[in-house]
Amino acid sequence: MVPSTWIVVRSLLAAVLLMSASAKGMDAARILGSDGLLSSTPRLSGVIGFEVFAAVFIALAPSRTAHRFGLLVFSGLACVAAWAWWTQADCGCFGSETPQGFPLVVDLIAIGLLLAARHSVKACRIGGDGEFRRQVVLALTAAVVLGGFATVATNWRMDATLDEQEMPAWFGDNLVGRKMPLLHDKRFAAVMPTSGEALIVLLRPDCEHCHEVAKSWREFGTSGSRRGVFVVGVSVATDGWTVMPGTVSAAPSDSEDEFKLVWGGAQEPFIAAPTFIAVRDQTVAAVVSGEDASTLHRNADWVEQLLSRADE
Repeated sequence: MVPSTWIVVRSLLAAVLLMSASAKGMDAARILGSDGLLSSTPRLSGVIGFEVFAAVFIALAPSRTAHRFGLLVFSGLACVAAWAWWTQADCGCFGSETPQGFPLVVDLIAIGLLLAARHSVKACRIGGDGEFRRQVVLALTAAVVLGGFATVATNWRMDATLDEQEMPAWFGDNLVGRKMPLLHDKRFAAVMPTSGEALIVLLRPDCEHCHEVAKSWREFGTSGSRRGVFVVGVSVATDGWTVMPGTVSAAPSDSEDEFKLVWGGAQEPFIAAPTFIAVRDQTVAAVVSGEDASTLHRNADWVEQLLSRADE
């Protein structure tokens, strides 16, 4: 009979992994809009699927195999959590509001529990080779099926969100190849060209990098970029998004041409600030956001570089 200590430990670790996967799934929109480690649908769905896979395998595999696998998984997760803490990156391990350092503490506790349970695992009886292989195959099959389902379900949910709503829950790579969502607002559609290239720059008033982008725009403008690119600045604030045709600013410019998009009862999309969106014939061709956008704008020809990405 398997000692009770190991039963408790393996059940607890499987529960932690499932809780982490569930938290990511329920808070997917915020995580995708956070510019963190999981700010793309493939990465987010892949990690959720892996966590479900790991939880099932730890719960069902032969004790010693599950113990070694658990040590490997949580050691790897601890390394990722430590790197995220060191670089102040948002790992989104337990949702978008995960406190810095909390995932690392959880992973270290998990490793400690695994080490403390090693004697209990050694006392577990091991059946014949046939029984061992059968248990491994069953555990692996269940883990692959459930982990794969979680991955596919997360991807489907994100695509369904885009298809069912006029305004997606987050602005990122999910927009590429789709009609620019803000065109659903008649005022925004009226200022956007129906054909040709356009650049939409979304900045936040409370974002230091966004103010740097606005300053860089005032200094360099579109020097070195393609001519004839229509530019729309959007100041993203909690009380609404201020649209500024022809102006790039982190805060409203008080121009007569600007207007505000107020979400009312609808959910405001999440964005990583700053965000640059290249639009061609009213369809999103490229999106650069967060740290990548902050790095890109430091080049005088950053508009040209962004539009070049749309050609790839």
